[in-house]
Amino acid sequence: MTEYALYLDDGGHPDDQPFLVVAGYVASEAQWLAFEPEWRTALARFDLKDAFHMTDFMARRRKYSALKLDHILFTLASITK
Repeated sequence: MTEYALYLDDGGHPDDQPFLVVAGYVASEAQWLAFEPEWRTALARFDLKDAFHMTDFMARRRKYSALKLDHILFTLASITK
């Protein structure tokens, strides 16, 4: 039997919104081990922190041109796909 790991993140805040959204990824250990080096390399290439948080990233989006912002998000989305 293959073991799986689940990574979740929540959106919204229960104190000021009527809904809390949770999304995540499930993958086998082999899939996570293949994913992680590519993800970390991309974060380092774009000078992002080890733990990527979209809220923090978007708060600093003025730091990037629209083209660079699109490139970063496309790259990260491609890795997760």
